[in-house]
Amino acid sequence: MTHLTMIRKAESAGLVTQFKHNPDRGYSELYICAYDSDAPGFFSRIAGVLAARAINILGARIFTTTQGIVIDTIQIESPGENERADQADWQDLAASIR
Repeated sequence: MTHLTMIRKAESAGLVTQFKHNPDRGYSELYICAYDSDAPGFFSRIAGVLAARAINILGARIFTTTQGIVIDTIQIESPGENERADQADWQDLAASIR
């Protein structure tokens, strides 16, 4: 899903997330697109949700348009071999960000 597609989906959903695993690079990417989330503390909330799950943030690209559209790409530590990394876990994480 491209950022443009995420923006279109966020128009009705309010917040859209996507995960991309890069096992060969040793990290995963969390993409977040939200409307009207220009409120102070949005990234802190995301960071808090990740910290509560012991997921380390390796890097982040944060962008907010003048129309209040938030587009974040966050590089996170990939789950270890002994940890679950199924779709339900990622959906739970996305629900917690809302």
